Amino acid sequence: MLKSRPEDTEILASLAAIGVKTGRIQEAEIFLDRILTLEPGNREARALLDDLRRGEAASAPAPSCTQEAPAAQLDAVLQGLRQSISRLAAPARSPEERYREAVLHAEQGMVAEAVQELEELVKAAPDHAVAYNDLGVLYYRLGDPGRSLSAHEQAVRLEPRNPTFRKNLANLYYSALGRTDEAIHCFTEVLRDYPQDVEALLALAQISAVNNLGEQAKVFVSKALELEPWNKDAREFLELIT
Repeated sequence: MLKSRPEDTEILASLAAIGVKTGRIQEAEIFLDRILTLEPGNREARALLDDLRRGEAASAPAPSCTQEAPAAQLDAVLQGLRQSISRLAAPARSPEERYREAVLHAEQGMVAEAVQELEELVKAAPDHAVAYNDLGVLYYRLGDPGRSLSAHEQAVRLEPRNPTFRKNLANLYYSALGRTDEAIHCFTEVLRDYPQDVEALLALAQISAVNNLGEQAKVFVSKALELEPWNKDAREFLELIT
């Protein structure tokens, strides 16, 4: 599971604890089995696994987290017609050209224009995962979490192993929608494939702390600091929960 650091039983134990806390018992058992493969004499892992398989472990779900004048109206209509005619007369743009234009609009703070470019892009290229991911970010910026969710989920469907797409979806689940279990699942999947992902480690540390899993929070943030000793935010967070 943890491909780069399969020996990291602390991370495995913390993931198992989160699985128990959020009612994901099957996932917890998988992590505990892995610990026992690495450390057959680990009594704590063995005892917890036995309890889970007897159905005696506690598993509580995580709490959730002026009207225009006629002349002005006419000008607006004419402007719209000119833009439509220009689009029809212009040669078709490639998805890459549309994407560059959308990025330029977003960098200039023209969010609505960026969204329009990206929406046209995904109509022409429905497998453009990056465009869906960016649409998710921009929809959220516009205050539309529902469309943001649909776009982020489509990005993950198109590229399920992309860690950035999965983290963006997890952040939306947790911060905007209060869907803590789904957020934990996404971040856990990221760590399975990318165990040195500091963003995922710190996100799980934060979720652990909020759910009164202080020791697990310390494990995650400590691992993040091993990877990035210069990370000021991680160090301050560790001091806060210690």
